[in-house]
Amino acid sequence: RHGARSAVAPWDDPLSIRYMEVMKEASELGLDLDRLFHPDLPDHERLAIFDWFRAVHQSVRIPMAYAIPTAEAVHIIGQFSPIVEIGAGSGYWSRLIRERTGSIVFAYDKSPCLGVHRCDHIPTIIESHPDCSLFLCWPDQSDMASTAINAFGGEIFIYIGESIGRTVHGDFSPMGDVAFHLYVNRHFHEVLRVPLPNWPGNQDCLSVYKRSGAITLMMGETGNVETFQHVPPSERSDLFTASELGWRILDKTADMIASSNT
Repeated sequence: RHGARSAVAPWDDPLSIRYMEVMKEASELGLDLDRLFHPDLPDHERLAIFDWFRAVHQSVRIPMAYAIPTAEAVHIIGQFSPIVEIGAGSGYWSRLIRERTGSIVFAYDKSPCLGVHRCDHIPTIIESHPDCSLFLCWPDQSDMASTAINAFGGEIFIYIGESIGRTVHGDFSPMGDVAFHLYVNRHFHEVLRVPLPNWPGNQDCLSVYKRSGAITLMMGETGNVETFQHVPPSERSDLFTASELGWRILDKTADMIASSNT
């Protein structure tokens, strides 16, 4: 089938191992994680999932990282060295990228820790690394992400999180502020997106964006000023996409076409 890929598999790093352990525990507890937001799920079952997830959040996500690594994701990011990461948290991803790929990663956060430098003023930090790609992983909903992307003048932006139209949480996802998502959509184009293992209720992926060329034109008799992006053909993503249901629709469509031709 067009575009088919193997299932996303967690890696052998400590976070991935812990992720597999707690997901197995959830299964053994009978938690129906795939139906977390299903309208028909009984309230007591949903509350049980939330209670389980709160415990996981405190014991796994906060001390380690929110996003679950894969070998593929880490080695994709490593290709764009040197890298500056803003909002690095515990520094888990930046350390993993350094250790597994040998890439140069400068990690910053408002709360510094081992391997993560203090970030007091985001534009100054980014300007001090003019040759770096920018990396944001699960940015919070403050203006951190929009401040970083606006200050960034480079070509490659690497993002782990949800985005416009790819979230079950509102319009723009709980990652980054609205201004951030609009800026990325306006000034960059996605050249690669790969899935990651997800926590229940999330659809975060690894995306590699490249800065778009742009032209501003005066259009029509009214002289409206409009901006158009230029994306080279080799950098345009495949527009084909299909879920399991979508494939069933396509299979039925193929059968209908075959029948009409007989």
